[in-house]
Amino acid sequence: MYTRWAAGDRGADGVVARAVAFGGPTLIVGPALLEALLRYEPDWDEIRSAFETEVIEGVVAQNVAHAIVLWRDGEWNLATSLLVPYLERAIRRLARLAGRPVTRDADPASIRLGGVLTLGSLLTQLDVVLDESVVFFLRSALTDQLSLNIRNRWAHGLIDEISEAEVLVLIQIFSLLTNLSLVSD
Repeated sequence: MYTRWAAGDRGADGVVARAVAFGGPTLIVGPALLEALLRYEPDWDEIRSAFETEVIEGVVAQNVAHAIVLWRDGEWNLATSLLVPYLERAIRRLARLAGRPVTRDADPASIRLGGVLTLGSLLTQLDVVLDESVVFFLRSALTDQLSLNIRNRWAHGLIDEISEAEVLVLIQIFSLLTNLSLVSD
């Protein structure tokens, strides 16, 4: 028996929480989420509480909320600077909760030191606990050099400007992670 993460059924309170839950594990930013964020202009605390889950810790949800406020204000680079490291933290937490390793041991037979696994390696491991289409989306959006590769392009300083669409992809990934729950097979 192993554990698997699947779309959850969160009792959503508040306009943003309902929109995040409605957007669910879709691979595009849900129109309901965009509508809630732009039309109703929820406050920071409502946004934060909508994103805080078992996978997304409080400090991560706080920074997602701050990034969404920055995105709403047209500060896409600043929003991305918050979203990228906290997205990696959330994915590492998901891996730990699912019992997957997030570090590698030192190899005494060589000079290779231990350390953290790369995000690409982590995502490859998550295909055991996430649907294949979700892992494909995450790899394409974050680490695949032949696709969007947002995380690597931003974190390694390969681009100076981020597009609004790319920020929305990062927000959608948080929405997707928000809607995951642990189930047993």
